[in-house]
Amino acid sequence: MESSVAVATSINYFFGTAGGVIYVYPGTSAGVVNNPVTVGIDDVFASAPRLPLRVGVFTVAPTGGGGRPPYTITAAGGNGTGVWDFSAARTVRADFDQLLLALEGLGLKPGRLPLIRGWLAQALPQTFAECLYLRYGFDQANRYVDLDAGMRLRLDFQSHQAVDPEASPLNGFVGAGSTTVDVVQVPSAQYGTAVALDPFLSSLQGFAVPSSAGGAGGVVDLRSLAPMPYWRLLYPPTFTAADGTGAVGPQENAVLIGAASWSDLTAATATYLAQRTAPATSLSFRGRTTVVPEVPLYLQNQRVYVTLGTTIRHILSGSGPVPWLVGGGVASLGSNQEYARAWTPLSTTSPTNWTVGAWAQVLIGGVGGGRYATAGDTLDSFDLPVLGGDVFSLVLS
Repeated sequence: MESSVAVATSINYFFGTAGGVIYVYPGTSAGVVNNPVTVGIDDVFASAPRLPLRVGVFTVAPTGGGGRPPYTITAAGGNGTGVWDFSAARTVRADFDQLLLALEGLGLKPGRLPLIRGWLAQALPQTFAECLYLRYGFDQANRYVDLDAGMRLRLDFQSHQAVDPEASPLNGFVGAGSTTVDVVQVPSAQYGTAVALDPFLSSLQGFAVPSSAGGAGGVVDLRSLAPMPYWRLLYPPTFTAADGTGAVGPQENAVLIGAASWSDLTAATATYLAQRTAPATSLSFRGRTTVVPEVPLYLQNQRVYVTLGTTIRHILSGSGPVPWLVGGGVASLGSNQEYARAWTPLSTTSPTNWTVGAWAQVLIGGVGGGRYATAGDTLDSFDLPVLGGDVFSLVLS
């Protein structure tokens, strides 16, 4: 049995190595590198912006219309420079952060910043670590990730047990079940659009949940905060031990921080990292609850959710050992669209088009030729993190 996906235009994803790292990049053929990368954006500004805007390797400029998207964002290219610089001096991530702040400063319509971010994340050449940062803001070192519409949160609860004698080492936290909450985008009278946790609970009118001094105990407590345009999940450097009674507040618990603007979220994150405090528009969890983001994949035509950070190797390992290749090739991922990644940027030519439900094949085949890359003895193309919307349609024989 074989299933396939509709491949968008002639774009594929290829692999390369530079500076001791593996990177993935979209293109029409392998080895077409070092060129500037241009992404079209539509009428995203609330009023006519003052352009061009230059932020590091990025330039935002008008196109002149003519049926094309009114604006483009171009990432500078060059042999080992600009967005193709994979040395230790690479600035793409820092420039990307500053670009988002600068775009907000120009005055965007509601909901447009995550849209622009998502399109850039699909189009830019990027290291494996950057894949999750550009798309989801996942900062592994600082333990935070943004909540984007389309993902969901898995809440793993724990309850506290006390047994005799009173000083028994069995006293402490034990597992108490899990639940999931969808992250969705909703209309907002205050903000235009907002990110909400659970579409049903967030839509109930005349329904209030008081805030809890000890932290959230379940899904309904998410309603104690109104939907906000931006949400970020942060983890502290240490959790309380299972032997204890827990902690109150964001210092030793997972915390959700909401913000009305991207700049406010950036500032609140910096404060949390420095002082371990959170603003009023935040919610921490009691009882050693862990909060894990999950993203949807399509596996053999079935929609499934996997933990953010899952890789191709993790998916394939369920079918058997996955080797590191020295020569030869991969028989089941080299053709027929067995693995594809969502590709939905606007076209940059006239007329402007947007395609929903289209994918670009991630080419993993023979060693070399942009279809397989290694960095050292234990990192290769199979360690590419999967993203929401990825499709695995493996040939079954």
